[in-house]
Amino acid sequence: MKEKELETGYAFDSSLGAAYHFEHFPLDQANTLTERARNSVYVIETINGTFADKKQSLVHRNKYFTLTLAEAVGLAAHMQIGFAEVAEEIIDLRLATEEENEAYYRLLNHYKLLMPGAIAEHDLA
Repeated sequence: MKEKELETGYAFDSSLGAAYHFEHFPLDQANTLTERARNSVYVIETINGTFADKKQSLVHRNKYFTLTLAEAVGLAAHMQIGFAEVAEEIIDLRLATEEENEAYYRLLNHYKLLMPGAIAEHDLA
Protein backbone atom coordinates (compact mmCIF):
# COMPACT_ATOMS: atom_id res chain seq x y z
CA MET A 1 0.00 0.00 0.00
CA LYS A 2 1.35 3.41 -0.93
CA GLU A 3 1.90 6.10 1.70
CA LYS A 4 -0.62 8.43 0.03
CA GLU A 5 -3.26 5.68 0.23
CA LEU A 6 -2.61 5.27 3.96
CA GLU A 7 -3.11 9.01 4.46
CA THR A 8 -6.38 9.25 2.53
CA GLY A 9 -7.91 5.88 3.42
CA TYR A 10 -8.61 5.14 -0.26
CA ALA A 11 -6.88 2.38 -2.17
CA PHE A 12 -7.21 0.27 -5.28
CA ASP A 13 -7.15 -3.53 -5.16
CA SER A 14 -5.78 -4.56 -8.53
CA SER A 15 -6.64 -8.24 -7.98
CA LEU A 16 -10.33 -7.31 -7.61
CA GLY A 17 -10.25 -4.34 -9.96
CA ALA A 18 -11.98 -2.25 -7.30
CA ALA A 19 -11.37 0.94 -5.37
CA TYR A 20 -12.20 0.88 -1.68
CA HIS A 21 -12.07 3.01 1.46
CA PHE A 22 -10.72 1.80 4.79
CA GLU A 23 -10.81 3.25 8.28
CA HIS A 24 -9.87 2.26 11.80
CA PHE A 25 -13.02 1.00 13.49
CA PRO A 26 -13.73 -0.17 17.07
CA LEU A 27 -13.82 -3.97 17.30
CA ASP A 28 -16.97 -4.05 19.47
CA GLN A 29 -18.88 -1.97 16.89
CA ALA A 30 -17.58 -4.22 14.10
CA ASN A 31 -18.78 -7.29 16.00
CA THR A 32 -22.22 -5.72 16.47
CA LEU A 33 -22.49 -4.93 12.75
CA THR A 34 -21.30 -8.40 11.79
CA GLU A 35 -23.82 -10.07 14.11
CA ARG A 36 -26.64 -7.91 12.74
CA ALA A 37 -25.65 -8.77 9.17
CA ARG A 38 -25.66 -12.50 9.99
CA ASN A 39 -29.16 -12.35 11.49
CA SER A 40 -30.90 -10.03 9.06
CA VAL A 41 -32.99 -10.27 5.97
CA TYR A 42 -31.58 -8.54 2.88
CA VAL A 43 -33.56 -6.49 0.40
CA ILE A 44 -32.88 -5.97 -3.29
CA GLU A 45 -34.89 -3.01 -4.54
CA THR A 46 -35.73 -2.52 -8.19
CA ILE A 47 -37.65 -0.15 -10.39
CA ASN A 48 -39.68 -1.93 -13.06
CA GLY A 49 -41.14 0.03 -15.94
CA THR A 50 -42.25 -3.04 -17.93
CA PHE A 51 -45.93 -2.50 -17.14
CA ALA A 52 -45.68 1.20 -16.40
CA ASP A 53 -48.87 3.22 -16.30
CA LYS A 54 -47.80 5.98 -18.65
CA LYS A 55 -51.02 7.96 -18.10
CA GLN A 56 -50.26 8.33 -14.40
CA SER A 57 -46.45 8.22 -14.73
CA LEU A 58 -46.26 5.16 -12.45
CA VAL A 59 -43.79 2.27 -12.38
CA HIS A 60 -43.40 -0.68 -10.00
CA ARG A 61 -40.95 -0.42 -7.12
CA ASN A 62 -40.15 -4.00 -6.13
CA LYS A 63 -38.46 -5.42 -3.05
CA TYR A 64 -37.00 -8.93 -3.20
CA PHE A 65 -36.03 -10.57 0.10
CA THR A 66 -33.26 -13.05 0.93
CA LEU A 67 -31.93 -14.50 4.17
CA THR A 68 -28.20 -14.02 3.62
CA LEU A 69 -25.90 -11.57 1.91
CA ALA A 70 -24.59 -14.35 -0.34
CA GLU A 71 -28.16 -15.11 -1.47
CA ALA A 72 -28.78 -11.41 -2.10
CA VAL A 73 -25.63 -11.00 -4.18
CA GLY A 74 -26.39 -14.19 -6.14
CA LEU A 75 -30.00 -13.16 -6.75
CA ALA A 76 -28.96 -9.64 -7.77
CA ALA A 77 -26.48 -11.06 -10.29
CA HIS A 78 -29.11 -13.45 -11.66
CA MET A 79 -31.63 -10.60 -11.88
CA GLN A 80 -29.18 -8.29 -13.62
CA ILE A 81 -28.65 -10.87 -16.36
CA GLY A 82 -32.39 -11.52 -16.68
CA PHE A 83 -33.27 -7.84 -16.70
CA ALA A 84 -31.69 -7.48 -20.13
CA GLU A 85 -35.11 -8.61 -21.43
CA VAL A 86 -37.30 -6.31 -19.30
CA ALA A 87 -37.33 -2.71 -18.15
CA GLU A 88 -36.29 -3.44 -14.55
CA GLU A 89 -33.23 -2.02 -12.83
CA ILE A 90 -31.65 -2.79 -9.47
CA ILE A 91 -31.38 0.38 -7.42
CA ASP A 92 -30.29 -0.95 -4.01
CA LEU A 93 -29.09 -3.98 -2.06
CA ARG A 94 -29.31 -3.46 1.69
CA LEU A 95 -30.24 -4.87 5.08
CA ALA A 96 -33.98 -4.94 5.73
CA THR A 97 -35.43 -2.47 8.18
CA GLU A 98 -36.93 -3.91 11.36
CA GLU A 99 -40.41 -3.48 9.86
CA GLU A 100 -39.39 -5.25 6.62
CA ASN A 101 -37.77 -8.05 8.65
CA GLU A 102 -41.02 -8.66 10.54
CA ALA A 103 -43.11 -8.44 7.37
CA TYR A 104 -40.85 -10.95 5.61
CA TYR A 105 -41.22 -13.55 8.35
CA ARG A 106 -45.01 -13.05 8.48
CA LEU A 107 -45.11 -13.57 4.70
CA LEU A 108 -42.80 -16.59 4.89
CA ASN A 109 -45.00 -18.21 7.54
CA HIS A 110 -48.13 -17.48 5.48
CA TYR A 111 -46.70 -19.21 2.40
CA LYS A 112 -45.33 -22.13 4.42
CA LEU A 113 -48.88 -22.87 5.58
CA LEU A 114 -50.01 -23.01 1.93
CA MET A 115 -47.29 -25.47 0.93
CA PRO A 116 -48.15 -29.18 0.86
CA GLY A 117 -46.42 -31.31 3.46
CA ALA A 118 -43.64 -33.73 2.65
CA ILE A 119 -44.62 -37.07 1.15
CA ALA A 120 -44.84 -39.59 3.96
CA GLU A 121 -42.87 -42.79 3.47
CA HIS A 122 -46.08 -44.90 3.69
CA ASP A 123 -47.60 -42.85 0.82
CA LEU A 124 -44.89 -44.14 -1.51
CA ALA A 125 -45.75 -47.82 -1.02
